[in-house]
Amino acid sequence: MKRHLLILVVVILILLAIFVGIFRNKVKDYAAQHGFALTLEENDGFSDLYPLLPTAKENLVFMYGESHGIAENERMVLKLFKFLHQKAGYRYLALEVDFAYTYLINKYLRTGDEAYLLKMDKWYYDNTGRTEESYRFFRELYLFNSSLPEEEKIMVWCTDLAHGIKYTMERISEVIGRIEPKDKGFRLGELFRDLEKKGVGGLSYRDIVEFDEKCRQIVGDRSEEELLLLVRSLKDVYGWRKSKDQPGGFLEEQDIRERSMLAYYDYFFRTYRPEETGRVFAYHGSAHIKKQATPEESREILAIFLNEQLEQSKGKVFSFYAFPVSGRARDGKGKVRRVTGVEPDLKLASYFLPSRFTLFFAENLSRLAAESSFLNYKVNGLKIKDVYDAVLIMKNVTPEKGLNLEVNKDGY
Repeated sequence: MKRHLLILVVVILILLAIFVGIFRNKVKDYAAQHGFALTLEENDGFSDLYPLLPTAKENLVFMYGESHGIAENERMVLKLFKFLHQKAGYRYLALEVDFAYTYLINKYLRTGDEAYLLKMDKWYYDNTGRTEESYRFFRELYLFNSSLPEEEKIMVWCTDLAHGIKYTMERISEVIGRIEPKDKGFRLGELFRDLEKKGVGGLSYRDIVEFDEKCRQIVGDRSEEELLLLVRSLKDVYGWRKSKDQPGGFLEEQDIRERSMLAYYDYFFRTYRPEETGRVFAYHGSAHIKKQATPEESREILAIFLNEQLEQSKGKVFSFYAFPVSGRARDGKGKVRRVTGVEPDLKLASYFLPSRFTLFFAENLSRLAAESSFLNYKVNGLKIKDVYDAVLIMKNVTPEKGLNLEVNKDGY
């Protein structure tokens, strides 16, 4: 009996080894024919990124989608943006940070004065962007921008609602202070001081809605648009937090966040006209760069809006998902966790990829997928190739490191 069992185990192991060997060869052949090995290094003239160049030139918006808390993302984004700026005229960098930070970051990029950078309240409360890598990203971006001639200098668009309340309030006060005529600015200032007296902790959603309505009555719907968008940023974040506490509020929460982003993009496109002045590189969480939504999800996803609704970018959006399949990431509370949510066969297939970072275009994802689910992995029931235009398979990713600045929850 034991002998029969031993023979059976040996046969199973042999068959398994044969299967794994065949599968490994398929993956390697597939990667050789359809994949492109990328690195984090910027040497050799960005030669590994050249397969992306035709696509980059065909589109107006290049969207990079990340899973938060992974150290490799900032380096890959910086490398990609430098390449696209140099070879395809990408001038604008859209980031998933508070709309109010647009002023601070662009002042920092022009002056190198880190006092502007340190005013961003994202460094002082727990969140996925409070990391050494994120801070270093801005320093590297400044060095890159300072090396460019004036006509090629970059601009950052900040496209998220006010996760940090304190600086948004400060920026509202600054904008009100320069409004002309002075009597209009004075009336707005009085209203805002009444709001400030309540303090961040004492403000309610209703308070900000009423302030928003009064602002619009004084300045009109399109006059002083930066002010109105700053107030909207506050209103949306309070509404977003309120919806999170409601039963079944996830879809409403998602809608508020996406609509807020759409408003900022619409403003930046109308203001800077990137179709004439330079293309846009957008760096977001992977949920915002999906070009198709399930019935359970909002249709108001950022990538869908840009690709199907915004006139300037319609049909000119490329969605690129940096997909981690193994390694560790850091969450918003500073806890290091394993990368999860990857199907076993995809994880096995990625193990045999010769490069740590392998790029696949969506149009080439069907060959091996017909025989296994490799690169046929589903996102909320949709195949990757139906959601993104390309995926970057990332192996052995590492967690970002927390920034060594004192956390102060008061006022955020």
